[in-house]
Amino acid sequence: MEKISIVLGTRCRPLNMTNMCASVYNTCSNPDYLDIIFYIDSDDDLSINKFDYLQEEYGDFVKCIIGSRICMSQMQN
Repeated sequence: MEKISIVLGTRCRPLNMTNMCASVYNTCSNPDYLDIIFYIDSDDDLSINKFDYLQEEYGDFVKCIIGSRICMSQMQN
């Protein structure tokens, strides 16, 4: 099954992460065909902690890549 992935960068915006996941999950017709992938800076403890919570809440619907701080255009590559 092919999926549509929504790739987002975040930096100390845990509330926006929560709102995004809730909005996409609650408005899509079939969450099995979507996933949200956050790129989180390795020193962003707020977003890392929020991701852990979101993964418990949404399971495989949310994923993350944790790495060094990079430009937004490099996150999708």
